[in-house]
Amino acid sequence: SEPPVGNLPSLKWGREHLDSRIISKGNISLEIMLSGTQEQVREQVRRVLQETKGYRHIVGLSDNILDNTPEGNLLALVDECRKGGDSKL
Repeated sequence: SEPPVGNLPSLKWGREHLDSRIISKGNISLEIMLSGTQEQVREQVRRVLQETKGYRHIVGLSDNILDNTPEGNLLALVDECRKGGDSKL
């Protein structure tokens, strides 16, 4: 993960330095999922999809989806992943 959670310079940098057979996961902010807007969720999904394009990556949070996550934010995440092209949701 990138700061403040992790210490990678960027998600793209991390993917470029992993074996291409490895599937990575995460990089959607827990805070944005819990208290951000649907558009902020969509922006994060688009960023993750762009930075991991060409690699095997599961768009998700660094942890499980937490209680009290707004349903609209969950739907925005799924919808934006589906628009991402390579997603098989």
